[in-house]
Amino acid sequence: MIVGLILYQVWRRAQKRILATAFVSRIVQTSHYQRAESDLQLMKHILVHPLDTYQDIKHLKKSSVTIATIIYLLVLIVSVFEVYATGFIFSTVDLNNFHLGVFSVTLLGGIGLFILANYLVATITNGEGWLKDIYIATAHALVPYLILTPILTIVSNALTYNEIVVYQIIDIVRYAWSAILIVLMIKEIHNYTIGQLIKNIFLTIFTLLMIVLVGFLLYVLTAQVFNFIEGIIREVILRG
Repeated sequence: MIVGLILYQVWRRAQKRILATAFVSRIVQTSHYQRAESDLQLMKHILVHPLDTYQDIKHLKKSSVTIATIIYLLVLIVSVFEVYATGFIFSTVDLNNFHLGVFSVTLLGGIGLFILANYLVATITNGEGWLKDIYIATAHALVPYLILTPILTIVSNALTYNEIVVYQIIDIVRYAWSAILIVLMIKEIHNYTIGQLIKNIFLTIFTLLMIVLVGFLLYVLTAQVFNFIEGIIREVILRG
């Protein structure tokens, strides 16, 4: 009988733990579902209410670095999809000379340099946005590009050359829409006036170009140093 009572107590405790674990798991799953739904709503919201969306990102801390990173990776994926799947009539890429690694580094690196340049400029022009805010907000500004690029790619396989205007309109809209959202992002995230906004944009472009130029010069100098060292080593080996 004592053994039976002990087993009963063990069984009750096990049941409580199982129920508690299931309850916590349900809460976590619900939380993840709600967060995912909220992120999707935010991506939809930026298409029609960009100013409110940027305020939510800045002040209410909606979205996250993780979601922004996923958006950037999706932008890369749809861009690669466009390269390989665009109809041959509209394709401008020579696949024989296309290097996926170089393309990926150029695309993501370019976005990263823009974010860095904008943040550096903002720190000296009284911008209110943090690097994290710029990173997240820039990702959401690319949502039109993310949505329209696959559509454009698929449509390109159904259009004839005489219908090139349709292709060009979608192409222009995806870039123009995202560009406008980036401009609005800079204004809202940093709380700029129109004059400060224009100043920031020009300084960001200038800083971006300077970073690229310095990076290129460092690359050239490093390559020359390595070539010089390699030449010395070869000469020593030959004479030895």
